[in-house]
Parts: sequence; C-alpha cells; structure tokens
Amino acid sequence: MLEARDLKAIDKTIYQAPQQTLLARSLIKPYTDIPQGATSYRYYVSRSFGKAKLADERSNDIPMVDTDLTPVDQSLFRIEVGATWTDEELQQAHLAGFTPNLTKIATAARAIAEKENQIVFLGDDTKGIKGLFNSPDATVTTNDAGPFSKITDSGAIVEVIRKARKALTLINGFANIKPVLGLAPNAYEELNRRYSDYDSRSIMAVLQANGWFSDIVSIPELKGAGDGGKDSLVIFDNQPDTMQVAIGTEMTRSQEEIVNFWTHRIALYERLGGIILRRPYLVNRVDNV
Repeated sequence: MLEARDLKAIDKTIYQAPQQTLLARSLIKPYTDIPQGATSYRYYVSRSFGKAKLADERSNDIPMVDTDLTPVDQSLFRIEVGATWTDEELQQAHLAGFTPNLTKIATAARAIAEKENQIVFLGDDTKGIKGLFNSPDATVTTNDAGPFSKITDSGAIVEVIRKARKALTLINGFANIKPVLGLAPNAYEELNRRYSDYDSRSIMAVLQANGWFSDIVSIPELKGAGDGGKDSLVIFDNQPDTMQVAIGTEMTRSQEEIVNFWTHRIALYERLGGIILRRPYLVNRVDNV
C-alpha cells in the first residue's frame, strides 16, 4: 500500500544563499615552508644605502654602500572550529537522501577559510595582528575629491587611480610594475560607468586599455576599511618577493569522535601567520573612494 510520503517528490539539492568569494588565496600566494611545531616565523626586510660618486685620481674618499637587513618576527596562531551531529539527525537526513555530516564539515571548512581571508586582509585586533589593508608600514592617503559616486568627471576618477599607482612606480626599480588594483564594491561598480558622452567605453575599459594593472578586482573587505569607516581602494604588488600568506599547517580535520553515546563531533584547524609583507612600500591604500 502506498503511503503519502511515497507520493511526495523530494528535491535532494540543498539550496544555500550565495556566498562571498574569498580572494586572499587567489591574489596572494601562500608560504608553507614552515616547520611543524614552529610558533613563529622570521623573515628579513632588506634596505640598501649609499651611492657612487665621481672621484679625482688617487682619491681615498670612497663612498661606501651597505645593506640593512631588518628581522621581522611573525607569530603563528591557530584557527579552529568544530561540528556535531546526532544519530537521529543522520537517520532523518538519510531518509531524505542527504548527508548532514558532510554538509556540516563543509560549513566548518568554509568558516576557517573566511577567518583566514579576514586575517590576511584586515588582521585581528584581539591578537594584535595587522592585515594587508591596515599595515602600519603601508602608504595611506585620502581622496579629497570625495567618493567615486560623487565625482561626475570620469577622467578625474582615472586620475585618482593614476596618482595612487604613481606612488609605487616612482620607487627605484619598480617603474614598470603592474600591481593589483582592489576596490570596495561600490567604487568598483562605479568603474562600469560610461567614460564620457564622446567615449562609449566604461571607466574600467579605459583603465584596462592603459595596461596599468595585472588585475582589477572588487574586494568586499575594503568597504569601511579606511579611516573613519570610509571605503578604500588599495594598489599593491602581489609578487611573492613582496608578500605572501604564512601557512604553518594547512586545514586539517580531526578524527571523528562519539560523545554522549549518540553525538558525533569533529574539529578542523589551521595554523596561520597572516600576511608576510616584505616590501610594505609597495602597498598604497587610498581612503574615501
């Protein structure tokens, strides 16, 4: 005899709200050559001094050059999260064709990835960690012309971005650099505006045609990242010599354990050192965009 539940069609797809794209790993390469058990990671920032000069014959006044290696110690810390499910949850889900344990493990993994993304970009005040966007060694300026949404002249927006990029290209040895341009979502959307009545291209297309950047991306963490909660843009060199993400231990899952006889539990953790910023002068944040 057929029961009502036998006549019910069940959609076995779990529909979730769209989630924010996590950009830290795609923009900045990880550094994983850190021994297991290490509690910190040390790297050196090199700065060179001295110039040659014209000299007379038999001159003993020879200018000297030197290289200053400044050590930077980066602590490694642990991100962890857990998930639980009961035998009853498993049984009920299996009747509907779902696997709640896998769904919960995926949710836990996403939580760790989101925390990693936040720490790389914004740091963590509770641990005294600074991120890429609030490093005290990076350059920070303010766009006095106001947010892009208030600037009617598209050429003026391009000029703001050009000047921000110039802060990197004027540094000796980096004239031909092609950094990344990251913008708060609202500022990024303004780049889709028509450039002018006489040029049907978007501001974005004009920037891309100039070939100034290796990538132009919307970064949600730049919303409110500036002083006074202003939206920001950031221009940065993402080559490994300039910056990397210190990973002590990639995301690891514990063995499943049973507690209270019918409750299952797992934990996931990752050991992270945050952003390694070897050349902080190749990061320029502009607020009020």
